[in-house]
Amino acid sequence: MNRNEVLGGILILIFSVLTVLFSLKMPIGTFRAAGPGLFPLCLGLLLVVLSAAFTLIAVMRHRQAERRSEDASDAPGSLKPVFGFMAAIAFAAGFLEHLGYAPTAFIVVMAMLQLLGVRYWRRNLLISTAVSAASHFLFVRWLQIPFPQGWLGL
Repeated sequence: MNRNEVLGGILILIFSVLTVLFSLKMPIGTFRAAGPGLFPLCLGLLLVVLSAAFTLIAVMRHRQAERRSEDASDAPGSLKPVFGFMAAIAFAAGFLEHLGYAPTAFIVVMAMLQLLGVRYWRRNLLISTAVSAASHFLFVRWLQIPFPQGWLGL
């Protein structure tokens, strides 16, 4: 791992802490009667744990590489996926009210698959549709969390 991965982990850690802080400003509710802040809070806490673990591992590997006197610039990383991830989440936050939950989830999953380097469009469409439909069924239909329906009513 190189220095850019450490920086990417730190950026996602900061983003996830901000997600937790902003979700605490909304009503949380309970798991039976979830408020609008419960889902972002759970997601933010999960991201905090995962990004902290990733950053810690990246720092430890970066230090080991420096000790072995390897050149850290041999395999330069890119922060493009990190900024793409943040842009997709910002898109979701900005357009969730207008598009509705299911279309927004579909677009975000498609963007994430592209950022992860999955280039098979048919597979991406299938995965995005399945994730969007399953999460819509789980959160909106089964748990009855009142997500925005948007213009399409989904």
